Amino acid sequence: MKLAERQLQFMTRLISADDEAVEPSFDERGTAVYLNNYRTSLIDALKDIFGRTLAYAGPEGFERAAVHHLVTSPSTSWSLDHIGTGFPDTLRNLFLADAEVAELAGLELAMHEVFVAANSLSETLERFGERAAAFSDDDWIDMNIPIVPSMRIVPCEYDLISWWNDRDSAPARLPAPKFALVWREEETPVFLLIEELEKQALEAAAQGVTFGALCDLVAVRRATEDETSLVAGMLRDWLVRGLVSESQDRPTMHDARGFPDG
Repeated sequence: MKLAERQLQFMTRLISADDEAVEPSFDERGTAVYLNNYRTSLIDALKDIFGRTLAYAGPEGFERAAVHHLVTSPSTSWSLDHIGTGFPDTLRNLFLADAEVAELAGLELAMHEVFVAANSLSETLERFGERAAAFSDDDWIDMNIPIVPSMRIVPCEYDLISWWNDRDSAPARLPAPKFALVWREEETPVFLLIEELEKQALEAAAQGVTFGALCDLVAVRRATEDETSLVAGMLRDWLVRGLVSESQDRPTMHDARGFPDG
């Protein structure tokens, strides 16, 4: 047997729940030591990412879920940064009567992904204002709003902000579902709750939809007499939060105008 084949069999044993996956030529006691150390390390990595979920679900329930996840959904990544991928879905299936467990885990995973994401330069409100001062109406209509790739949006039915700020509080359901917008301020992941309309606008902008098309989207989704001002207000907020990527791809600048008034 070639070394690569033997290594593959051994790795298969480590990530398998089937004890019969052990090749007879392997030393069972030695394999058990490796298996225990391997799974313990991965469970510890999950605990580091999902600290608040661990505290809420309890160590016993969390560890059972972690083992189940590692066995049924083994990571294919070389990095422990990705070990939590899919874990909220595992919790959703295991904690059917406690949907808040998976929701909290979804938020923690998003914050972790934002934290380890590659750095990207953000446009500032001041720089954008200077450039936009010369935009024509057509420039505004055709302008793309590149969103930083590290941004995450997590659906939520619980008041995650109050729960996050007070670990001893009981998770309270929101009057209506919202979305947790997660981004990074310098080195710190932060989040706030947004309405579905802003979530749709952010996702559309991230996909390359222009400012003019965002105004059309808002006009369809919400009855308003001034969708342009509403989208411009969203854009201001995104710039202040550092959600807009710095880009050299800018409209031609002529006719001074600043932010559109509608």
